[in-house]
Amino acid sequence: GAAAALAGAGAEGAAPAVAGTSAEGAAAALAGAGAESAAPAVARAGAEGAAAAVAGASAECAAAEASRRAQFIQSLDPRAQWIFYMLFSAGILIQNDWLGLAAGAVATALLGFAVHIPVHPRIPFVIPFSVLIVISCLLSGLHIGAKGSLSFDDVPALETLFRLLPILLVMAVGGWYAAASSFTKVNKALQQTLAFFSRFKLPVEAISLSASLLLRFLPLIIKETKRFVRIAKARGKDAFTGKRIRLRHLPAMLIPMIISLLQLASEISLALQARGYNQVTSVPLVRSKLRMSRNDWLVAAAGITVFAAFYAIRML
Repeated sequence: GAAAALAGAGAEGAAPAVAGTSAEGAAAALAGAGAESAAPAVARAGAEGAAAAVAGASAECAAAEASRRAQFIQSLDPRAQWIFYMLFSAGILIQNDWLGLAAGAVATALLGFAVHIPVHPRIPFVIPFSVLIVISCLLSGLHIGAKGSLSFDDVPALETLFRLLPILLVMAVGGWYAAASSFTKVNKALQQTLAFFSRFKLPVEAISLSASLLLRFLPLIIKETKRFVRIAKARGKDAFTGKRIRLRHLPAMLIPMIISLLQLASEISLALQARGYNQVTSVPLVRSKLRMSRNDWLVAAAGITVFAAFYAIRML
């Protein structure tokens, strides 16, 4: 009886100890398994967060760099931009072999990267001339024989391509110049540059205003064209595909657009007359003069350097 009582008491005392030990071991095992399974998830989350942070920092740095370049270009004097553009274009046009033309294309691409102006809005200006180049090359290389046989000669086709490609590069540079130019600064620079000829009764105000309005109206015409294309698509009965309008729908777009542009030109004309631009002597030539800064002279010197490099390539 005593032995049974002692055994029962030992079993009752040992059961809680065994249960506690088992619970502690199970808890430790579960905690270890949870830590092992959570470690890859935490690592993945940390890697994704770090990648997102790096991408965000890179985007912010790129946006800051683009803003800095845009501010630098907008701060330049238009006369410095003219000097650079004319010397750059002249250097491309004086090339007489494919090596110089390739150097001009590389320099144009580097200039587009440096000014950091979007290429996509400039493409509609380049596409028609590119199509003209292709058609001109095909027609110049096409040869009709004595019996009506057709053949293609690549020598005149390449010669035509060589003559027209520099004009395409100059057009690309001119598009970037127009995008980087300010309407107000261009007007002031023209008036200040041509002020000497006003004593010879030359309409300096009309010339400067016409040139500056041309730079202002080109983007405006493009914007109006896109707007009326969307209006024509919205009002059309046919289903449109793509971003272009069909030829048979051009009257529905062109007539309202021309009326809108004429109305806008009339409003601008009335505004100019109200400000006294119909009288040559009523408006001072230059209200605030532009002055060439150190950056402007550096840009002009860069244009001279680029022209000298192009001339050296031509003389090779």
